[in-house]
Amino acid sequence: MKMLIATANISLMSRFRSFTKNSSFEIYEASDISLIQGVIQSNDVPQIIVVDSALPNFNADMFKQKLKSDEGLICFFILLLSTEKNSGVMYEEADGVLSVCMDQSKFNNILSVINFGRDYLALNKKLKHQIEKCQGLETENRKLKRLIIDRSRQDELTGIFNRQYIFEQGETELRRAKRYNAPLSVLLMDIDNFKRINDNFGHAMGDRVLKSLANKCSETIRESDIFGRIGGEEFAVILPESNKEAAMMASERIRKIIERMGLSTDQGVIQYTISIGAATLMPFDQSLDDLLARADKALFSAKTKGRNRSCFYET
Repeated sequence: MKMLIATANISLMSRFRSFTKNSSFEIYEASDISLIQGVIQSNDVPQIIVVDSALPNFNADMFKQKLKSDEGLICFFILLLSTEKNSGVMYEEADGVLSVCMDQSKFNNILSVINFGRDYLALNKKLKHQIEKCQGLETENRKLKRLIIDRSRQDELTGIFNRQYIFEQGETELRRAKRYNAPLSVLLMDIDNFKRINDNFGHAMGDRVLKSLANKCSETIRESDIFGRIGGEEFAVILPESNKEAAMMASERIRKIIERMGLSTDQGVIQYTISIGAATLMPFDQSLDDLLARADKALFSAKTKGRNRSCFYET
């Protein structure tokens, strides 16, 4: 550990040299204030600093200010040597600096205090490491919690929102829409003849179709829309601030994109379509289930009318 000894007292400096000759300290010496300033302004400031307060132009408060730290731990140990006989030992701790003032004539005590300062700084270094380790663990824990929350909201296959989250957010949007008298619509979409895709190309290819639909819809909807898979080949979109006209425009935009898209595979291009049912919030709706029930009827109507179309539930 580095230690700066600053004194113009030749006898005192000689005693320090004898003490530190066979010690583990790396010693820096200074005999005036300008030399002290040169050392503490370097990039590698000694952590233990012993200063003779009788040095001309030495100001203890300004000295401590230059060494202050905002790390919250003690980073420097200053021993101020007083020329006042039999003066008591005074401790002060602030801004990362522990300072001790004591009578310079009690040299054996001074050596003990220096060793104390060394051990004190070593303990603080360990404490700093533990704090940083704990902070790192806290950061990792936050990331893990975030990941757990995200995973709990995700559909495992497609990566979009799952049924539970869609219903939670849908109820939230419904309450907000009713509170502020704002429009709200939902879309229910279903892949047409999905069983035929599974039968003809296999379930693995069916999963690819589900993923392709999820990806394309995610790219197509607004950032404020809430899109998820609610089961099998059925998906839902919550459309905040959307009336009937806006809902049907969104529905047709999605339907036409999927119709044109197709999925390229080793077995050729799989063309598939979707049917969509839409419904808009009404004053008598008490829950998201009421809204989804009408969208489901509209979806059934789209299926019975030939599939690959959008239908709106008319009250």
